[in-house]
Amino acid sequence: MGDESRESGGATLVGVGNTGSGAGIATPIPETQTSSRTEVMESTLVPPTEPNAPVVEDTDVKGNAIGGRYFIEEEIGEGGMARVFSARHSNLGRVFALKQIHADLSTDARLRKQFLREARLASSLSHPNIVSVVDFGEDPEMGAYMVMELLDGAPLSDRFKRKKLMSIRMACDFVSQIADALHYIHSKGIVHCDIKPENILLCKMPTKQRSKWSIKLLDFGLAHAQTGSQSVGHSISGTPPYMAPETVRGQPPTPSSDIYSLGIVLYQLVTGRLPFRGHFTEVMRAHVQEPPPLPSEICDREIDERLENLILKSLAKDPNDRHSDMGAFIFELQTLMDMLGYGHRRRAGIAKGESANKVSSPAEIAFDVAPHAMAVMRLSGDFDAANQRFREFLSPGLGGGPPPDEIGFEKSILSVMFPSLLADIKQCVHRGMCQVLKSTVRDSAGSVDEVGVTLSPMPGTTDNVLVTLAIHSDDR
Repeated sequence: MGDESRESGGATLVGVGNTGSGAGIATPIPETQTSSRTEVMESTLVPPTEPNAPVVEDTDVKGNAIGGRYFIEEEIGEGGMARVFSARHSNLGRVFALKQIHADLSTDARLRKQFLREARLASSLSHPNIVSVVDFGEDPEMGAYMVMELLDGAPLSDRFKRKKLMSIRMACDFVSQIADALHYIHSKGIVHCDIKPENILLCKMPTKQRSKWSIKLLDFGLAHAQTGSQSVGHSISGTPPYMAPETVRGQPPTPSSDIYSLGIVLYQLVTGRLPFRGHFTEVMRAHVQEPPPLPSEICDREIDERLENLILKSLAKDPNDRHSDMGAFIFELQTLMDMLGYGHRRRAGIAKGESANKVSSPAEIAFDVAPHAMAVMRLSGDFDAANQRFREFLSPGLGGGPPPDEIGFEKSILSVMFPSLLADIKQCVHRGMCQVLKSTVRDSAGSVDEVGVTLSPMPGTTDNVLVTLAIHSDDR
């Protein structure tokens, strides 16, 4: 990936490629393309030189042993900051991906520090949807390097080179996997700060799963600890098309900033385009000032209103108006996937060849979409219908329990866990938008469960909502 230089309105931008941070002035973002590199506002283009740093040359390194144990086999990629090779471990015989900092950057104290910081941070993470970093260090002759698992895959950005949009099911599945990875790193006190398709690897799964694709999140070069501190030398960091409004304003990134960036990715996967396009200064201004175009108005295919509402909520200008955390985003997305028939199980009661969208009453919807406990409630709090799981939740240990209308909302455990539920139901119907509520429960053994409720307006009625329950344990 070559570096391109161009004047950009007086602002100095340093590009960061897929394989790490590097030098080069960024170009404006074309109307029909996404940005393939991260722009980072810098105060200078002249980095400090460290006298004792190893001086390396970009030569043919095939056969060289880096770190005394990784033998280079071939180059498999290159970015603004580093080259990537396949390398075989001398003792294990296993082949890894080895990322080596570029020769012209090897004496840059700041960039070397950033490279090793990324390696150290990434090596501390262990999640099925994050690329594993297994080793890192500095070779006296070859410079700084990090060693990662070698995967057979391609960046998610390659999917946009195709004319045909991916299915809504696939888009939701991909984003759900990314969200799981982000939920994990947020629990470790880390904000990724550079969520974009170029930093998401799409890999074929070797075994039969509910999905034949596995998502791997990579590139932690801009990641921040959730302390409000900024990386050395940076005032604003990220890729303009995916930057949250608060980071554009120069505020410290938070987990909500990652939710916004992930919302942009979901928007792009669903519609095939970015919500804001043009020169990077126009894009950054739009993040702060302009509402995103409605996905349903710019896309030729039909987009479920509840999915559109989820996307728009994640793209709220004010972080307080977005999902409360990545766990809430995951809950709403997975619940919606179940409601649309995209969940882990085949929807019950639908014969092969029969339309999965064919419904004739609110009661049929509740019983048809069965992966979670579901019921249809009126504004008054009365239950019109409920499935078996919902009845078991209200009356555990009673063989499914009596009908919910015999219990009533006021006498049920729901009124204790969600005392404002009736008011929330009215607001849901009035706004015509899904709402997500959460409550925490601790059992006698000290285990903590999070109970989530999603309220969804019912089509064709102004008096009913679909209530969906989901329980997430802290040992999930």
